[in-house]
Amino acid sequence: MGYLTRDEILAARDLKTKDLDMPGWGGTIRVREPTVAERDRMGAEYNMAKGDERKIFDLRLKQCARVIVDEKGESIFTAKDVEALGKKAPENIDLVFKSSMELGGLDAKEQEEMAGNSPEAQESGSSTD
Repeated sequence: MGYLTRDEILAARDLKTKDLDMPGWGGTIRVREPTVAERDRMGAEYNMAKGDERKIFDLRLKQCARVIVDEKGESIFTAKDVEALGKKAPENIDLVFKSSMELGGLDAKEQEEMAGNSPEAQESGSSTD
């Protein structure tokens, strides 16, 4: 067996997905893990938003919009849909976000921090930076 080519690597569908039963939405959705670029971008944006609860919530909504996908793995929402997703029930958005982060390999502590639920994230931004 030979080494993979550039085209073979780029063509590989390697992102994990998970189907979620969403009774509050009346059906099933598919969630995929974030790409490395999405995860890195979210981490950087989270670090800039620490202490601002609204910005952290917006980050979660943006991430959910990116990772709810169709059967082909393509996002079904765009950036224009983020505000509308913000009007959905928190437990549904939390489930989508948590599932995506689990698929992406984040442990429970990292998930809590990214979701803005850790003690450090809930501090009022009184850091010494």
